[in-house]
Amino acid sequence: MALTGDLRTIPFPEVIQLVARMGGNGVLRVRRGHVEKSVYFRKGAICSSSSNDPREFLGQYLLRMGLVDEEHLFQALLKQEEEHRPLGAILTESGLLAPDDLEKVLRQKAEETIYDLFLWEEGEFVFHEEPVPEHLPVQLSLDVMGVLMEGARRADEWERIRQVIPSPRATFTPGPVPPADIFEARLVSLAAEGRTAAAMTYELHCSDFEALSLLASLVKKNVLQIKDPGTLERPGDTVGTVKKLLAKAKSAELAGRLDEAEQAYQAVLLINPVHLQARKALAALKERSLTPAVAFPIPKPTRVADEPIPLDGIPKLAVSLDALTEQPLEPLEGFLLSRINGTWDVRSILKLCPQGQEAGLAVLKGLVQKGFVRIESKAPNR
Repeated sequence: MALTGDLRTIPFPEVIQLVARMGGNGVLRVRRGHVEKSVYFRKGAICSSSSNDPREFLGQYLLRMGLVDEEHLFQALLKQEEEHRPLGAILTESGLLAPDDLEKVLRQKAEETIYDLFLWEEGEFVFHEEPVPEHLPVQLSLDVMGVLMEGARRADEWERIRQVIPSPRATFTPGPVPPADIFEARLVSLAAEGRTAAAMTYELHCSDFEALSLLASLVKKNVLQIKDPGTLERPGDTVGTVKKLLAKAKSAELAGRLDEAEQAYQAVLLINPVHLQARKALAALKERSLTPAVAFPIPKPTRVADEPIPLDGIPKLAVSLDALTEQPLEPLEGFLLSRINGTWDVRSILKLCPQGQEAGLAVLKGLVQKGFVRIESKAPNR
């Protein structure tokens, strides 16, 4: 038996209630753009979940909770790529992660994947009765009523957060109240650098809900103050809004108004962060924009536009850090630039890209075309 529909017609809380009433075994798959999440049911109870959103990968949770550092995670991910084994198993076998910590993180990861769906206002779903895989990363036994109560709480909290921080593009200034600990001090430091809420989300390796919840709490305590609230937006706006923005962007692009086109495409991504057409269009716009917004000497890029970037190449900054601070960088550009240390190769840096290797590679290529970054060949082993 199959159950299909649209979240604009049947909200996610009603969907899981319907599936629970059926009382069978199966998989509920929910898709928005190119993000797909699966919720597994056994006898009407939720027993696990999975997601293809890079921000919900195990490595991001481990970094967020401080259980591994980036260097060790890079090495483990490279080993996983070679051996095709679970990342958790590699980390525990190498002594970098305790088995109890792995179990805790996998459980939290599975639960957070589910709760995030309560914030989706659009998307398609399908439930198929089928055998549940035996070797899921973690086995849960969540009562649907308990999940509904927590999901409703988070949905209400999300509305309150958006009253304080209406946009991922919001910026902050340090407030009169000093930070209470090292973590708060880190957020104040990022705010003082002019980082947007979206950029801080990347740095914290966490979801929009978690990052904006933390920032909103600091604003309420006057540890941070809103500098610029950004444009008021709601994720999951109607498809009609997206269509209008895409039409506006294409019209501006054809007329040569590239800044206006970029703003419209970015607005689409604020509604749907994985909108494929908008992402491709932005990547193309970046390649056309070879001249940075603020004039300063830029070395002529040595790589032609169509030449692929080698994954074993070593990215290096082609301009000074002072020059980069003058540029209006996008959050993902800033994230990638901050990981360039002259020794990590492209593959290693992309391993931790919050939006996946494909998106990171497109942004890195744009940085090369702008002349901000150059890619050097990896030195041969001696």
